[in-house]
Amino acid sequence: MYVSRLEWIESLGKLREECLMQTIPDEILQKAIAHNAWFTNFYIQKSIAALLDWWEEKTLTAFLGKYPAQNATFKKIGIIAAGNVPCVGLQDILMVLWSGNVAHVKLSHQDDILIPFLMEKWKKYLPILEKLLFFVPKIEDVDFLIATGSNNTARYIEYNFDYIPKIIRKNRFSVAILRGNETEQALQALCEDIFLYNGMGCRNVSHIFALTQNILPLQAAIYQYDTSTISHIYLQKMHYERAKYRIMPDADVIDCGIIFLKKMNKPQYAPIGVIHICFFSTEAEIQIALETYKAQIQCVVGGELQLGQAQKPQIDDFADGIDVWKSIIK
Repeated sequence: MYVSRLEWIESLGKLREECLMQTIPDEILQKAIAHNAWFTNFYIQKSIAALLDWWEEKTLTAFLGKYPAQNATFKKIGIIAAGNVPCVGLQDILMVLWSGNVAHVKLSHQDDILIPFLMEKWKKYLPILEKLLFFVPKIEDVDFLIATGSNNTARYIEYNFDYIPKIIRKNRFSVAILRGNETEQALQALCEDIFLYNGMGCRNVSHIFALTQNILPLQAAIYQYDTSTISHIYLQKMHYERAKYRIMPDADVIDCGIIFLKKMNKPQYAPIGVIHICFFSTEAEIQIALETYKAQIQCVVGGELQLGQAQKPQIDDFADGIDVWKSIIK
């Protein structure tokens, strides 16, 4: 069942060409949205466009060249995928296959249409996938496990799979640093970091570390954001939250139309529709906070990563900073 790197690259290149030439059938889109009302056509197309960037020949060649050749012994790798963002589990599938192993995937019921649809198309160009990739109702008898979910899910998995090596991803949040000198364009880009995929992903910015007390420019950018791309479920939730705050006002909460800014003394998980904002006096204080909460932070924009880049991960941007390929073959 050996697959050469050339075969991976050529087959994904053909799949990429097909996806660029043909839009996803409306039937598939509607099924995906029926399984997860937080999905929209726009978000699905956005996530698949990101995958197509990964599958460019130059990108694949550079990435695959970083890793050793496949082992002669195949491992059976279990994947428990998340369903909060369209196709979010596909990176793990690719890492398992490319590292020369067999993937047994338990998809989330919230995202069990798009990935099988893409994989069936891929099999046309790489038939051996029939023996390497399986979608299963339950993970059993695997040599290694990759699981993504909530903190509660993580505890359950730790208990039930304590006998095998694994990667378990828990709740995380992402942070934007604002210094008060951001351009209007940069703040509009930050809105993409906040609202893309309804803010459901761990790479979505839900916390702001601010060196400025003036948040009026950010408020203005949020009010200008195009709400037509956002799920109606999110907007309904905001109507509910607004009604709640009218009954029980909170002086630390600022209504920005499609999201609330809540002033906080320290970071903690923010619910959907809320951004927590912490104010700092110096860059040094921000760096201390980033270090203190690094185990809970997925990515940071406004530093080395520019505003607007949170939801544009490269193929080697691994969740939690854990290289899945290296972990599997260790």
